[in-house]
Amino acid sequence: MKILVVDDELPICDLLYEFLSLQGYQVTTATNGREAISKFEENCPDVVILDIRMPEMNGIEVLQKIKEIDSNAKVIMLSAFGDSKTIEKALQMGASYYMEKPLEFDRLMKILNAL
Repeated sequence: MKILVVDDELPICDLLYEFLSLQGYQVTTATNGREAISKFEENCPDVVILDIRMPEMNGIEVLQKIKEIDSNAKVIMLSAFGDSKTIEKALQMGASYYMEKPLEFDRLMKILNAL
């Protein structure tokens, strides 16, 4: 399974890259929205793990672009801020799941297995 991790915090990208790679996934990372969309188009990942709060282009905007490219894309939204309106909007726009930071790796693995 190919996974695209998108987060403006490089340590989060590195942590998820290392963890998911050890689980046998092919992982690509992006640290901003424009890079994420480009890598999504290039790599056609099976799942996108996408941070909500990023500079320039936020996760909701990236989710919208990804869904325009592939309406069936599986997207897991991440946020350190449990803003219920933003979460609800992301789920209405087609996000598959929502997870709060700090990440719980057991829960992430259950979600990936469900997808």
